[in-house]
Amino acid sequence: MVSSVLPPPSAAPLLKTRQDAAWESFFVRLLEFKRQHGHYHVPKDAEHASLFYWTGHQRSHLKTGRLRAERRERLLAAGFPGEPNFNQRQADDRIWDRHFVELMAFRRQQGHFQIPYKNANYKLLREWVNHMRRKKASGKLKPDRAQRLEAAGFPWSGMTRKFWLGAPRKPAAKLKEINNARWERRFAELRAFHLAHGHFHVPDGIYGVGGSFALKGWFMQQRHLRQRGRLLLEQEQRLKALGFPWEPEWPQASAHVGLAKKIPGAETFGAGTARL
Repeated sequence: MVSSVLPPPSAAPLLKTRQDAAWESFFVRLLEFKRQHGHYHVPKDAEHASLFYWTGHQRSHLKTGRLRAERRERLLAAGFPGEPNFNQRQADDRIWDRHFVELMAFRRQQGHFQIPYKNANYKLLREWVNHMRRKKASGKLKPDRAQRLEAAGFPWSGMTRKFWLGAPRKPAAKLKEINNARWERRFAELRAFHLAHGHFHVPDGIYGVGGSFALKGWFMQQRHLRQRGRLLLEQEQRLKALGFPWEPEWPQASAHVGLAKKIPGAETFGAGTARL
C-alpha cells in the first residue's frame, strides 16, 4: 500500500506553502502509480501528463543537487530512480535498432533514403528518419548512432526537391483540422504544466514534442498572435479562463538568477543556486 512507503507522521514535513502541498500530492500519486504498475516509468499521456512532467523535474533536481534534503530522502527511500532505468535504456536501444534495420531494408529495395510521403506503410519509418535528422541538427543524437547512419550513407539534409514535389497537398479543411489538433495538444500540455507548478514560467527547450515548437515557443506564439489580432476568439477565451498571462510578468534576465525570491515557484526552474 502507499501508506507503507510514506514516512511516519512525525517525519512528514509541514505543508507551509502551496508548492509544498502540490509536491506532497504528486509524491502520493507517484507512489500509487508504482503500486499499480510496479515501476516509475510514467507515460506521457493525457491521464499522466502532469505526473510525467513532475517526475522529470525531480530527476533533474536530484542530478543537480537542487532538491530539498527531505524530499530527496523520501524519493530515494521509495526507490525512485534518479537516472533512467537500465532496462528502459535497453528497450530504447532495441527500438532504435529495429528502425535502423527497417531503414537499411528500404535502402536495399529502393536504392535511396527518400522515404515517400504517399505510402502510408512507411509513415513510422519516415517519422523516425526525420526525428534522427532533428536530433543530429540539435547535437542530441548519440555519437554511435550518428556513426552507424553515416557509415550507411544516410543523408542528413533531408528530401530532394523531386520528392518534395511528389508529396500530396493536403486540402484546406484537413490543414485546419491538423492545426486545431496541434493547438489542443499544446493547450493540454500548458494546462498540465500549470497544474503541476502553479505558474506559467515555462523554461526554455524542455518540452519539445515531435520536433515541433517547444512548449515555451508555443506559449510566446499565443502572445504574438493575440497582439496582432490573429488569435481565434475561442482560443483566447480558453487561455484567459486558464489564467494565461498576456504580458511578461518580469523583465527577461539571464539564467533566471534570483527569480526564486520574487515569484513563488519560479525557483523550480531557476538555473541559479536556489534550493527547493
